[in-house]
Amino acid sequence: MLALLPTLHLSSAAPLTLEGSTLRLAGAGGSVLLEGMDRSLRASPSGTGGVFLHGDFREPMAAADVSLGTLHCRRLLSTARCTRYWMAPAVGDSAADVPLDSQMVLLEFAAAAPRVGAEAACYALMLPLVDREARSSLSAAGMSLPRFVRRLSRRLLPRLLPRFRLARGLSLHVESGDEAVRVPAGACLLYVAAGADPYELLARGVAEVAARLGTFAPRAAKPVPPSADVFGWCTWDGFYSRVAPEDVLAGAASLNEAGVPPRLIVLDDGWQTVTPPPPPAAAEPAPERAPAPAPVRPALAEAAAAEEAAAGQAAVGQVAVGQVAVGQVA
Repeated sequence: MLALLPTLHLSSAAPLTLEGSTLRLAGAGGSVLLEGMDRSLRASPSGTGGVFLHGDFREPMAAADVSLGTLHCRRLLSTARCTRYWMAPAVGDSAADVPLDSQMVLLEFAAAAPRVGAEAACYALMLPLVDREARSSLSAAGMSLPRFVRRLSRRLLPRLLPRFRLARGLSLHVESGDEAVRVPAGACLLYVAAGADPYELLARGVAEVAARLGTFAPRAAKPVPPSADVFGWCTWDGFYSRVAPEDVLAGAASLNEAGVPPRLIVLDDGWQTVTPPPPPAAAEPAPERAPAPAPVRPALAEAAAAEEAAAGQAAVGQVAVGQVAVGQVA
């Protein structure tokens, strides 16, 4: 990812300072990084020369686009979410080249060198943060505009108006993800640091953000699991989302026969489903039933009962007469 940047061996950090609405390298004649930032942003020092930008909004809100002003750089490298699960790199030379939902931006800009009249390459790192309910991301200003307007602002207007801010402006999008949840006041929204070595800058930046937020640990501070030292096999490479027990056993057996037995098997049948299942099909209507008999009125019910009782007594009498006749015959 950093192959396009020259390798330097200077580890000294370049301190940043926020003067009004301008973020620049500290000291007389320090290079300007951001110019015309939103006044609702305030800075707190990171401890090694970087700054954390906090949002002090006048009104509580669930989402906001905060202007970071005009970005000054020679070239940049950003990584942005291109799908729900994937990130992709992008390169360019202005803020207009920063994609929507960028999670990291690494900049190269000119800094004054000790020798008079000379310039040295310096790098700046921008990391949007997740602090409590606030989630931030970077993008070129005007990303919410129609596509043809964005193309016009990137290609034509900078030639006509060299200082046109829409073409070189950088925006910080802040949201809670829920209309009912407000972004907390004073939340850490963005980390910015500068230095002469981009590799050291990345390592230092991640460590400082981890120490400030306390919600994660950098990779260097995590123990390497034992599974990293053994050969593993992921079933996605062989079966994609159609994973069956017999296929997994056959695949493991084939690797074993080839002399590379797997010590770790990952059963991967695809992404986690995040969309709700379709509603069930409508059930067929139940068949119509015969109407229930109408209720019998009490008077009719009593008459029917008396008639049944009389019929029963007559039947008993007939049986008795029959028995007498049978006896006489015998």
